[in-house]
Amino acid sequence: MWEEELQRMLTAVLVDDEVHSSELLREMLEETGLWSVQAVFDRCSTFLDWMTKEGHQAQVAFLDIGMPVMSGIELASRLRRISPAMEIVFITGSRDFALAAYDVQAVGYLVKPALAQDIL
Repeated sequence: MWEEELQRMLTAVLVDDEVHSSELLREMLEETGLWSVQAVFDRCSTFLDWMTKEGHQAQVAFLDIGMPVMSGIELASRLRRISPAMEIVFITGSRDFALAAYDVQAVGYLVKPALAQDIL
């Protein structure tokens, strides 16, 4: 039965104000053959609008923490209200926010530059 689960692609959205980082993560995820990236956002507000207006339901959101206007931690807190079942993985350049990340029930915390084996 778990073989069937492995054959299904996981869906993800990426939110990072550093476009280059998002593109690298997208490439890493899609090269595994296990992930389908539905959308990439460089602003939290755009992502939240997309989630609420379009009703999209990716399985996993990869969020940067250090972003202008709204932090990834605040974004995750809002995301929990919109889509409680969505898994959250933080991918950030800082080790300083790990405890705060788990306060919003993140399932992962990766420090950039993350490697493909860190994501699998």
